[in-house]
Amino acid sequence: MKRYQIELSILKKNILHISPDFNYSCGRSKHVHTLLTSEDLNKKFNLYFITNRGDALIKLDKAEVKYTIESFETDKIFNYDLIKDLKWLRKFCLEKNIDIIHSHHRYPEYLSNFVKKSLRIKTVATVHNFVNGLKYFSYKSNLIIAISNAVSNHLFNYFKISTAKLIVLYNCVKKGSNLLEHKEKIKEKFGIPQNKKILLYAGRFSKEKGIDILLNSEKMLAKINYNILLIMVGSSGDKIMLNENAMDLERIRVFSPRENIDEFFSIADVVILPSLQEGLGYIMLEAGLNKVPFIGSRTGGVAEFIEDGVNGYLFESGNSNDLTAKIKFVLDHPDAAQNSALELNEKVARLCNCTDYFQKLTDIYHHLLAEI
Repeated sequence: MKRYQIELSILKKNILHISPDFNYSCGRSKHVHTLLTSEDLNKKFNLYFITNRGDALIKLDKAEVKYTIESFETDKIFNYDLIKDLKWLRKFCLEKNIDIIHSHHRYPEYLSNFVKKSLRIKTVATVHNFVNGLKYFSYKSNLIIAISNAVSNHLFNYFKISTAKLIVLYNCVKKGSNLLEHKEKIKEKFGIPQNKKILLYAGRFSKEKGIDILLNSEKMLAKINYNILLIMVGSSGDKIMLNENAMDLERIRVFSPRENIDEFFSIADVVILPSLQEGLGYIMLEAGLNKVPFIGSRTGGVAEFIEDGVNGYLFESGNSNDLTAKIKFVLDHPDAAQNSALELNEKVARLCNCTDYFQKLTDIYHHLLAEI
């Protein structure tokens, strides 16, 4: 049996994924983890992964996913380590007989396209957000996967990427444990009064994510005596920007990043994504998966996926007053809010299920392999 498995592994094609900063508070990292742990994909391909660092690497260890750490930075395409980075990538591809490099960030995408011709490797890149600059050097892969039509339109209009190379695939999400029946116990565990209404944000604490807008809305709601608690789950290093705001534990709780945030979804009355710009919004998909009402800024893939008042609620990006009004509506109209959550759940199940995603990605890989 072992010999048969080894022979089968040799017959499978080799796919290398590259993504930097493998962190808990990162939708891109969650997506890559979903790919690397997919039974469907692992049955059909030998999957490899290279990253540079991250606080979520333990997730890969627990899943027994093999990965390689290489020291590379992503802040600019031209840097002193470029030659070094090209050498380790070329060496890895030769040693593992890589057939396709699948990059999830612009710098490794640039590296992969530098080495593909000499090694006869095909490349595909998933673009997870909006980026600008370096038009001549960006997105030269054989195929480009955009996570929303908004991202695809940006790639077409700004980078002039041919529509023949562009594919739109919404990220897929997998259901975690169902803890809804333990809502009271979870609140007790975290010392949260049972009568508190929970606003949930999870992700990076940064201005581009609209954290200042969210905090301003929380202050407005506190002044009119809404009995709420804002829970924010994000990178501990990002808490620095929160020092500008008084962290009243009766109103705001900040939690460090963690592998599983299902408990927070279970007690949340509304999930909020206040980004100034967003490719799609992984937490939006997770809110739908967990049947929690969602409020997001009217931008990018969020505005594309959410129909205001039907499967969620949209507010004007950067407008704390509008966000406050939407939060008040959700809290004051729980039946309508829950109906919207069920609508979002249906859309996520229909458009973002992993079975369909893995099959579409398999088709993309086979299309590229047929051209080698």
